[in-house]
Amino acid sequence: MANQKIFSEDFCLQIKREIRKDDYSRFHDDKFDYDEENVIKCNYAQPEGLLDRMLSYPKADLFNPARELFEAYPDLTGIQASYAPFWMYLSLVDLYKYTIGLYPNPQDYDAQYVQKHFLAGKYSAQGLMGMWWSIKMTARKDAEGGIDYTLSEYLLNKHSQLTQSLTESKLFRCKSVAQGVVEYFIENPDDCKRDIINDALKHINMIGSIKQLACLPPQYIKAILIEQVPKIKEALKAKNEAAKNEKEKEKESGVKKLVSKLTGRK
Repeated sequence: MANQKIFSEDFCLQIKREIRKDDYSRFHDDKFDYDEENVIKCNYAQPEGLLDRMLSYPKADLFNPARELFEAYPDLTGIQASYAPFWMYLSLVDLYKYTIGLYPNPQDYDAQYVQKHFLAGKYSAQGLMGMWWSIKMTARKDAEGGIDYTLSEYLLNKHSQLTQSLTESKLFRCKSVAQGVVEYFIENPDDCKRDIINDALKHINMIGSIKQLACLPPQYIKAILIEQVPKIKEALKAKNEAAKNEKEKEKESGVKKLVSKLTGRK
C-alpha cells in the first residue's frame, strides 16, 4: 500500500494566489496540473479504492461519499483533519475525478466558490474537508458498538438549508451542538427553514458566551431549541407582518402621490 501524499504549503499558497488572479489554467476535465517536486509523502497509508467507492453513488447523494471518506481516514487527528495541504491534494489529485464531477467548470465561478469546493477554505460540507467533518461531528456509536450515521445522513442528504447553515457556522466545531441541533430538526422538520435555523444558531452562540458548549450534552442543546424555537417563530412572524404593513403603507402613499399629481389635489 502506497503512502499518502500531500502538497507542500508553499505550493498551496501558490495555487490560492493563482485562483485569486482568476488563473484556472491548472484545472482540466481529467486532471489538475502540478509538479511532483511540490508533493510530500506522509507516514501513513493511502487508502485503496476510495475514489471508485465515492464515484459509485449518485451526485445528489452527499452522505455516502462523505461516509466513505470518513471511513477511509477514521483516525485523523484534529490538526491533520484541518490541514489544508492534505485536503487540497485529495481534492485536486487523489479524488479530483469526484470533485470536478461534482463541481465542473470551476473557471466559470469566482475565487470564493473554488476556495470552498476545492481548496479546503471552510468546514462547509461542499468541500471534502467539510464532508469529513460533517461525519466526524454527527456520527455516534450505537448500542452494539457500531457507528450510527442517522444524524449524518439527515444533515447531508435531507435538508440543504440545514447543511449550509450549520456546517458553515463556527458552532459546528462543537460536537454536542452539531448533534443536538440536527436531532431537533429531525424531530421538527417543519421548523427546518433558513431564518429559524440561523436565529437558533445565534441563540446558541449567545449561550456559548456564558457556558462551555462542549461540556453540554446534545440533549441540553436540543432542550434549548425546544424552548426557544417557538419564540423565534413568533418573532419572525411579527417581523414579517411589520415588513408587510410597511410595504402596504408605502404602496398606499405612492398611490396618493400619483392621484395628487394627476388631479392637482394635495
